[in-house]
Amino acid sequence: MKQLFAFLVLPCLLLAGEIKPKSTIKEVTVYRNGAQVTSEAAVSLPKGVSEVYLTGLSPLIDQNSIQVSGLKDASILSISYAVNYVDKKADTGRIKQLEALLAEKRKENSVVQNLINGLREEQTLLTSNRALKGEQQGLTVSQVNAFAQYYRERHAAIQNEIYDASLKNAQLNREINDLSQEMGKLQTESREQRGEILVKIDAPAPLMLNLVTKYNVSQAGWFPVYDIKTAGIRQPISIFYKAHVFQQTGEDWTDVKVTLSTGDPNGNNIKPTVDPQYLNFVQQYRQPVVSEKSYGYKYNPTIKKVTGVVYDQTGMPVPGVNVIEQGTNNGTQTDIDGRYSININSGQNIEYSYIGMRGQTLPVYAQQMNVTMQEDAQLLEAVVVTGYGTQSRKADGYFNSASSTIVNRDDLDQQTATGDIKEMGVTNAVFKITKPYSIASTQEVTVITIDQFDMTAAYEYFTAPLLNENVFLTAKVKDWEKFDLLPGEANVYFEGSFAGKTFLDPLQTTEELVISLGVDPNVIVERKQVDNLKAKSFLGGTRIVTKNYEITVRNNKATDIDLVLMDRIPVSQNKEIKVEEVKTGGAEYDEKKGLLTWKINMAPKDAIKKQLSYEIRYPKDKRVNM
Repeated sequence: MKQLFAFLVLPCLLLAGEIKPKSTIKEVTVYRNGAQVTSEAAVSLPKGVSEVYLTGLSPLIDQNSIQVSGLKDASILSISYAVNYVDKKADTGRIKQLEALLAEKRKENSVVQNLINGLREEQTLLTSNRALKGEQQGLTVSQVNAFAQYYRERHAAIQNEIYDASLKNAQLNREINDLSQEMGKLQTESREQRGEILVKIDAPAPLMLNLVTKYNVSQAGWFPVYDIKTAGIRQPISIFYKAHVFQQTGEDWTDVKVTLSTGDPNGNNIKPTVDPQYLNFVQQYRQPVVSEKSYGYKYNPTIKKVTGVVYDQTGMPVPGVNVIEQGTNNGTQTDIDGRYSININSGQNIEYSYIGMRGQTLPVYAQQMNVTMQEDAQLLEAVVVTGYGTQSRKADGYFNSASSTIVNRDDLDQQTATGDIKEMGVTNAVFKITKPYSIASTQEVTVITIDQFDMTAAYEYFTAPLLNENVFLTAKVKDWEKFDLLPGEANVYFEGSFAGKTFLDPLQTTEELVISLGVDPNVIVERKQVDNLKAKSFLGGTRIVTKNYEITVRNNKATDIDLVLMDRIPVSQNKEIKVEEVKTGGAEYDEKKGLLTWKINMAPKDAIKKQLSYEIRYPKDKRVNM
């Protein structure tokens, strides 16, 4: 009897050290890529070694990031992490309904199958009786005819019944298969992965602990989106700095304290080592190592379509660039104006490649991604044979559409409207949100306004009608670094109306941050070619092409504006091609690049005209890419 008692008590003693407290998420620090979750659990420990199981956690926990505190005099013996499957509570009614339908269909199918088997037995019996009758003697002709008619009719009836039953049997099998697949899918969906942390704790005496657990999870993060608002070109710019927080960790964050960090714990934090470089003779030329630029852009999971323009380092659009969604066959090419559009299916990066240029791989960070590609020193003069001839790229002086004007303005003013706390770390900024948030583990994003400030800006209009007959309003600001902005899309509101989207890129090294505020329809530009009837077409063996252009700009606004107007004069790269009789119309002229820049102050309702002209001379038996 004592042995039996010991046998029954022993399992209870083994299980007595297992504790499964309820763990509640209290705080979440969301990084640009990933998040750190802080949860608390009240634990009552007996003296000795106990196993504390924290269950129902995210299955995406980085085991190496788990930290446990709040131990008092207890000590941790080990920490382990595992992923288990647990049953969901949802939709069990549909599963029970499918189980009942499957049982009914299988029973009906069994009845039909039994009918088919019975008919085949009858068919066998009928065939056997036919053989016996044929061996018997003394049958009359009428008896033989009657039996033959019965056999013929019954045999045909049995065949028809078997055929109909087989059709019904096949239909039932299809229905059973469909129901089985649906139930299998529901059963799979009714089970989900859950993380579980096991902490073995040794307590010197009975203790009541508030166990604090921290761990990092993937498939979470945030990306910035800005609202840029201005009432007019004499008013400051108001910027609303918003964070779009997303998480698909499998664990809901309910009524938690949220902290947003601009840091990335998953980045490469190991400094590079510069080793000596030794020269020697080699058999083949080796391409020198080119350092990769760290853009700081982060993947935005809400982007489903990306458009943009690909430029070279001189600012000229590049046609024919291959644009591929990394890891897929989904791709496109830029058109004659360097523009592209690509739908994003499942990839997180886009690859850009072109002959004679260094390829680039960028994360999908915005709906509009303009890319500047750099020429490759080794491949620059490479010639590629195509179906119709050859193609090559060389450095040239292309038009640069960016304005280079610098306008001074007053110091920046900052005001924070959210009441949140902003702290500066050594390498990142942290925004502590005072209001608690609930963020479910779904594909939706939660928008949190983290900052709001006004910036005094210098407004400037820009137009390059040879490329685009629109006039763009830009705003230039200084000291923007102190706001800790990140690259992100911005919604632009000008004079109370939505003016479109732009991309705010603070990762530039210029003194001023240039923000594009979109097209202003109240400023009109027109560029047209004017014929010169006195111009000559040929002079001996030389062809002469004369180009005359007139640019008209009209300011229909009620205020004066500052405008930068740009155009260009072709630059010859061959001594047989001469560009002469250049008239710049009073513009600043960069002869090396051929760029013309007019800086104009226009009064309200004013209109100005600018002219430029030039002659191109080249051998008449040649063709020039004009």
